[in-house]
Amino acid sequence: RMKPTVLGACYGLTEFGMEEKYGIPQDEGIELLQAFFNTFTQARDWNEEQRKRTDYVETIYGRKFWLNTHNWKSKNNALNSPVQGSASDAMKQAAWCFCERWRSLEKSPIVNIVHDEIVLEVHESAKESAIQCLRECMVEVAEKMHPGIKASADIGWGYTWASKL
Repeated sequence: RMKPTVLGACYGLTEFGMEEKYGIPQDEGIELLQAFFNTFTQARDWNEEQRKRTDYVETIYGRKFWLNTHNWKSKNNALNSPVQGSASDAMKQAAWCFCERWRSLEKSPIVNIVHDEIVLEVHESAKESAIQCLRECMVEVAEKMHPGIKASADIGWGYTWASKL
């Protein structure tokens, strides 16, 4: 119940949305959201301030997301965009860091960046080095974005792009 509550609180999900999306009964959804905001009062205050915004919101790095107050999703976009946009900023910074440090290849092994993931394609012999380098970059960027809060990065791998040679 913790993940839907935290994500729901951060993205403006109501008890109706918690029931529809996660199957949490509305009365329990109300209790969970109230408990979250009673515990994390600064999150409640931030949400209230963001919902009042009518022009734009910003990511941690100051990138602006312009709000369309004529769209019914504007208030949720005011909550969602700084979080999602900051995550996007973090992935771009981590990808840059990785490319700067990854000198053993002639070209970057980055294939794609999707939401909160950086997809690499490296030879199996370079797998552990790539994992370590990417993890270090992702954690450094995250901890720079939110000083004093420890970060971690989960990295997985698989043979999904081509068959093993």
